[in-house]
Amino acid sequence: MAVINAGLEALVVIVVHSRGDLATRSAEIYSRLGLATVLSCTSSSEVDTAVTGNILRIPNVGYGSAVNAAVVHFRNIALDHPKWIVISNDDIEVSENAVDEVKRILRVIPPSVVAVGFDAARAWSPGSSGFSIKGSFFAVRWDEFFQCGGFDPRFFLYFEDTDLFERLSKVGRLALIPIPEIRHRGAGSTGKTFRAGFQITISAIEFRKANQASLRDFVEWLTLTVGSSLLSRQLAHSVGVVVGFFAARFPGLHNSLSKRWFNAATFDQRKEFRLE
Repeated sequence: MAVINAGLEALVVIVVHSRGDLATRSAEIYSRLGLATVLSCTSSSEVDTAVTGNILRIPNVGYGSAVNAAVVHFRNIALDHPKWIVISNDDIEVSENAVDEVKRILRVIPPSVVAVGFDAARAWSPGSSGFSIKGSFFAVRWDEFFQCGGFDPRFFLYFEDTDLFERLSKVGRLALIPIPEIRHRGAGSTGKTFRAGFQITISAIEFRKANQASLRDFVEWLTLTVGSSLLSRQLAHSVGVVVGFFAARFPGLHNSLSKRWFNAATFDQRKEFRLE
């Protein structure tokens, strides 16, 4: 693997699970505009091997651990590290104008801001920060990412970004600067609403443990999640939430279901991607 030159503005990490075609096109745009890209591909993903940039193939360790793996991979082959890491889902569609706007924002953002969200939607957090930015398309300062320990591998899917932003908010500010030209296709990583409801509840309970979130905030999140699913007639999602709530009491059971439904790596496997 060739060593990457120093002086880059940002490293772009695209976690590829299901939308390899879209991730390939995005990587080509980033590369054309002078940004180094690492595609962190889980076991079920396919990408064009001719794409410019580094392709890291790993088991299905989840979104956060896949980012950690890509950043460590880059650190090991680069002469120097950039100030920023741009992190993207594989279902984010970008244009050259959007990438130019990302670069412009990162050049002028105040030093007090440690992370910038570019997806227009905000995420509700049961933690101390209340509302937060979304992890589908954002940038984080390299130093602060390592200072906070990167993503926590206990989160296989969902709440990994909420947990990261909770920790980042204690060392600096979070900013939301939507870029209208990006398109978030969404729902590419889970597909089935029942399974999504199950997994998001498992992760919400882990988040409460990790961040000592209050029971009141957790119950409020649970109520809003089930209520919104019912209002949108997604009964399967609501059932998945309830199943996840009870399955969380039995680690062997929910780990087995995550393996069966998502081909998820075990926690012991994910721990290998913890940042040191």
